[in-house]
Amino acid sequence: MSAAANPRPFTFDTVFDGERVIAPPKVKRVFTAEEVEAARAEAFTQGQRSVTAQAEAEMARTLSEAVGAIRTAFGYLTDIAHGHRTESAELALVCARRIADAALEQFPEQPAIAALEALSRELDAQPRLLVRAHGGDVEAREGMSLAATLAGLAFSNVGVAAVHALEYPLGGATHCSHGAGNGLLLPFVMRYNLPARRHQLAVIARLLGADVDGRSETDAAEAAISAVEQLRRDIGIPLRLRDLGVTESQLRPFAEKAFSIKRILRVNPRPVTVEDLEGILRAAF
Repeated sequence: MSAAANPRPFTFDTVFDGERVIAPPKVKRVFTAEEVEAARAEAFTQGQRSVTAQAEAEMARTLSEAVGAIRTAFGYLTDIAHGHRTESAELALVCARRIADAALEQFPEQPAIAALEALSRELDAQPRLLVRAHGGDVEAREGMSLAATLAGLAFSNVGVAAVHALEYPLGGATHCSHGAGNGLLLPFVMRYNLPARRHQLAVIARLLGADVDGRSETDAAEAAISAVEQLRRDIGIPLRLRDLGVTESQLRPFAEKAFSIKRILRVNPRPVTVEDLEGILRAAF
């Protein structure tokens, strides 16, 4: 009877635990303006984070696909560029041979001057290939063309040094050919660099046909210089700066101009000062 007289309160969410009744939490039905704004801001932030994450994932996927496409394209482009360079070089060699043949008909003495210029570049850069040219010998002329190409490859990678630094002001003042100016100066610079390149010059002496068997390395190096001096005489280029019309008063300005060309003097086998360069010019005067 007491139970019927005092019924337990009941809703569909009521939880009964023995004699204890756990009422469901009351649902809040009224919110202040601040609470509504805070809930809206939180929902917006969560939505924004979700959209940003999706966009970043899509961007990463797109970039990955782009990188893959670029790698594939670079492979094709590399093959195309290599083929273009090879074909361009072949065309340039064919054209150069035709031009050289025509020029040699008009200027038969030029192979000898070119040979000496190539020699000066090789000795300035480091020895690789030394040649002599015979103007009327087609095979020798072809060898000269190859030698000039190899010389260009050599000094393009290693660089030239004091011979060329001194020839620039000399050629500008006297208008002599580049090969003749380098050839004139070459043995004098070789002698200056001998203490720093004794072994290499000894090797060059053998390549130039000098008999150095049984001789000391220093004597062999001197023989290389003598061989170059003889080559100058065989070719017939001027042997002294005064033969080109240079005056003694020009030597110091030439040395100062040459000393300002740091980009090539820095690779000279032996360090040089303005006084050293002037001394080389005076020896060649």
